Amino acid sequence: MTHRLLPKHRCPVCGGNITKVVLDEDKIKNAPRVPVLVPVYCDRGCFLVLFVDRSFTIREAQPALQIISTRGASTEESTG
Repeated sequence: MTHRLLPKHRCPVCGGNITKVVLDEDKIKNAPRVPVLVPVYCDRGCFLVLFVDRSFTIREAQPALQIISTRGASTEESTG
């Protein structure tokens, strides 16, 4: 198993840096769909998704949707 360090990339949300992203080369090269979506955090804490192609180029970085759990949401069943 070979690992690859992605190059530094700028965060589209805050302008910080996305660094230290290490990927398994085989998983990217053999992925059934390209680009591969890779969830990451920038150095300032923004949650992002990187779109990485088979040549390990970051094609795009987009903010990821964060799901926040709320107590007593209408989808929960009440025990009565």
